[in-house]
Amino acid sequence: MKNVKNQIGLVIILLTLFAYNPTESKDNTESNSEKVNIYYFHSTNRCPTCNAVEFESQSLIQEKFASENKDGKIKFTAVNIEDKANKKLVKKYKVSFSTLLIVNSSGEKVNFTNIAFQYAKTNPERYRELLTSEILKLQ
Repeated sequence: MKNVKNQIGLVIILLTLFAYNPTESKDNTESNSEKVNIYYFHSTNRCPTCNAVEFESQSLIQEKFASENKDGKIKFTAVNIEDKANKKLVKKYKVSFSTLLIVNSSGEKVNFTNIAFQYAKTNPERYRELLTSEILKLQ
């Protein structure tokens, strides 16, 4: 009986040691999970404004957020809503037409479509300024 109690005690100690990871802290976990995804949902046939939204968004990410993009912290993805391979993502975000979404790892989502279509073609500098500001808010 004494031997069984010792074995149970040993199992409890081992489980406690395996469950506790001293290198893992709250700050470490949060910084690793920070991510911003910019999704540009579009159809196959696009107008000049649609093309400008993709071009300006992607260019901004590659230029202004190059290191974050390389590290996977900020990512731009163009998604053709008519492509069956994208069906799951389209359904997840309930998209049925051209849409620009900015989504962070906490689940915050900003629909940036109106601003994108208002400025991307006619005033790209203003569009990049507004998009930059929104990305920084969601980081």
